[in-house]
Amino acid sequence: MNVKINKKILITITAAAGFIMLVCLTGSKKEKVDKLERPGYGENSENIPLIVEYDGEEKPLNITINPVVLTLEQLDAAFEETFEEVCDVICGENNSLNEVNTDLIFENKVGRYAMNIEYFSDNYDVINAMGEVNNVGMMENCICNITISINYREFYREYEIPVTVVAKPFSAEQLLENNISGELSKQQDKSVVNLPTELEGKKISFYQEKSGNGAYVFLLLLSAGIILYVLKIYKPKKQKEYREKQMIADYSEIVSKLSLLMGTGMSAYNALSSIAEDNGKGINSHYAYKEILFCVNRISSGVSEHVSYMEFGKRCGLMPYIRLSNLLIQNINMGTNNIFELLREETTSAFNERKHKARKTGEEAGTKLLLPMSLMLIVVLVIIVVPSLFMTY
Repeated sequence: MNVKINKKILITITAAAGFIMLVCLTGSKKEKVDKLERPGYGENSENIPLIVEYDGEEKPLNITINPVVLTLEQLDAAFEETFEEVCDVICGENNSLNEVNTDLIFENKVGRYAMNIEYFSDNYDVINAMGEVNNVGMMENCICNITISINYREFYREYEIPVTVVAKPFSAEQLLENNISGELSKQQDKSVVNLPTELEGKKISFYQEKSGNGAYVFLLLLSAGIILYVLKIYKPKKQKEYREKQMIADYSEIVSKLSLLMGTGMSAYNALSSIAEDNGKGINSHYAYKEILFCVNRISSGVSEHVSYMEFGKRCGLMPYIRLSNLLIQNINMGTNNIFELLREETTSAFNERKHKARKTGEEAGTKLLLPMSLMLIVVLVIIVVPSLFMTY
């Protein structure tokens, strides 16, 4: 039973809503108008489209509505009100019209009546028609009379305002420039102008700044010095340091190979030749192997082993290689009685030295990382601290 009642109510509401919608869609869209609002003072006329029902007929018409017009009784008060508003606007950035330093503001329409306003100056050299003030070079204050003409339809009123323009004398530089320009204007018919040597009884001289090339020469010499330093000092020094580090790193391996090969019964020359053949023929081979290859080639060309080993130590210029050359020379002079013992000791010493160098290099790398790590710590602290300060305040 309740379900049937609810359906009836729903059907009734739907039918009522449909009827109301039908009436809204098909009903008249006309709205009766009894009054029209005029545009304000000084505004343009408006065309208002209307539907006029007259003598049983409907016709569309455009009716023109003119703006509100002042009556003769209202004109005097409107003129006075507009003039007062003009006086408030005309000062601009000046404190008053008795102390004018900057341009005046000449507005063509001011106030709610939107009357047309015109401005006239009795001295356009000081105050022009745009209200711009030219007081530069004046030696004393000047009084200008500004005539304000306020027009409304065929009626108008004129008001006169005295304005005191404050003098702004020329600076010493401007006076000097004006005097020089006056002297030069006397030579307008000449193709070459002679600068005055005397002005107002005082000597005067003129100079031109020459574009100096000293800075460019200095930069050129500085650049040349930097290039020479890089090519002649810095680059060879770095290359020498790289060569020494590489040779020191390779020393333990070379001594170990030499000890192993000589332990098998090879002579020093054959052992060095084998090391050179395995490692020293490539263009990009290490410096130590190149020196060994050069030493072997010297011996094969007829130079004695004694001299070649001595030159090998001198060319390397490092203490470990000098010791090695001395061991090879000692081997030639004294035989191979204790050469193996000496090479083993040298191998052990070289490996210890290599481990020491590796440890030192690691410490240096850790030291170099201190600055980047410190900067990262500062950045992290800023990221944490700055937002907390903003949240606090």
